[in-house]
Amino acid sequence: GDVVIEAGSASGGNGGDLKLRGGTSNSGTGGDVVIDAGDSTTQASSYEGIIHIGPTSASFVRVGESSNKQVQTDIFGDLTVHGNLLTTNDVVYANSYTSYVQVSTSQDGMFHQEVRAPKITGLDAEDITGTPTSTLTLDAGMRGSQQHVVIAPSEATAVYIGSSTSTIPVSIRQGANAGDVRVHADGSGALSVTSAAGQDLTLASGDDVVVTTAASKTL
Repeated sequence: GDVVIEAGSASGGNGGDLKLRGGTSNSGTGGDVVIDAGDSTTQASSYEGIIHIGPTSASFVRVGESSNKQVQTDIFGDLTVHGNLLTTNDVVYANSYTSYVQVSTSQDGMFHQEVRAPKITGLDAEDITGTPTSTLTLDAGMRGSQQHVVIAPSEATAVYIGSSTSTIPVSIRQGANAGDVRVHADGSGALSVTSAAGQDLTLASGDDVVVTTAASKTL
């Protein structure tokens, strides 16, 4: 039959605490507290008992004590959170147990603020529900002595900017105004190179500089 262990009830104050604690040792390891569900002689996993923590009346479940002692908690197996998962510190994936982490193998990962990583080897932008845009923005951080955006500094063997399936505009600019565009290729393929006002436009080469028109005439 069932066994119920219950602390004392109160009509005018707080209910009594129920504490389960392992034995104390003067020279060895303190006693463990083991809570387990009942097994089934059928050996079927669907018949094994379940451990319920806070199933009906509890309004809060705490593991460890924030002010006195923070304990490491290991979970062996899958963890399913039915609700939001909030952390008050960093989230570190497989810092101690494996050397490779794969996140979101079957579902998309959506980040509504910032994503920070020293190296990104694959990236795509998709629509966010309620704010339909697929614009991909790369920018440097707000702190540090070098706020640079570096593309392909060491490992890449080629850099491609633009589409391989359609003609799309490509611009390189130095400011927000239309006159700040330095290199621009429009949707028709027309190319313009413009220096800033009062600045030279220099084409330098170790050999000849050749400009060929559509009629294959060299200028």
